[in-house]
Amino acid sequence: LDTNVMGLIHAIHTFIPPMQEQGGECHFVTTASGAGIYSQHRTTMGPYVASKHCAVVVTQALRTELEHRGSNVKAHVVCPSVVATPLVQTTRFFYGTQDEEMDETSKHFDSKLNSDGMLP
Repeated sequence: LDTNVMGLIHAIHTFIPPMQEQGGECHFVTTASGAGIYSQHRTTMGPYVASKHCAVVVTQALRTELEHRGSNVKAHVVCPSVVATPLVQTTRFFYGTQDEEMDETSKHFDSKLNSDGMLP
């Protein structure tokens, strides 16, 4: 959550004011995840999904606030789909569950990441 949520908050506070000062049209782009706009039952990914939902909502709120103020800065959020990464294994390792057998949902998601995911 420190990166996906607080990192975004710090970036907004750091970059939006100078972008507004420089004038001209500027774009603040947040990269979230498809998990930020849809979620399915993922027993090992609750914090990830929650943080991506937060990134989407914070960026949408920022966009509304900037539009309301007539700002030259436009806020956008990009929600890429599945990318072939070891996300499931690293999430399980981080939470200390690497020795436990993967549940069926995690196995399915892991296989989707590796078979259907685009390359990083």
